[in-house]
Amino acid sequence: MFIDEETEVFMKNSSVLDSRKRVGIWRIIFVRNIPYTDARRNGKIPKLLLHRIFPNVRYSLWIDEKLQLVTDPYQILERFLWRQNASFAISRHYSRFDVFE
Repeated sequence: MFIDEETEVFMKNSSVLDSRKRVGIWRIIFVRNIPYTDARRNGKIPKLLLHRIFPNVRYSLWIDEKLQLVTDPYQILERFLWRQNASFAISRHYSRFDVFE
């Protein structure tokens, strides 16, 4: 889970964050020196540049905060990457077609 400094302060004050810097199963990654004032633009950084943040990871799966994973992540990789022999897959947005919108 990527969080900004404002969210970090809130989580520490509300005792949500444990001593291992985890919330439930989520490991917290603090994002500092955020380049944009627009939260939507800042949210694109870990989403689109995850391969640079974690260069040794073979696969990554981005789950938006409004979604819930209800299947095995390997099934998603198999259907959208391995069957298609693809290196990148992205789902369609219900109303936008440009990643920068």
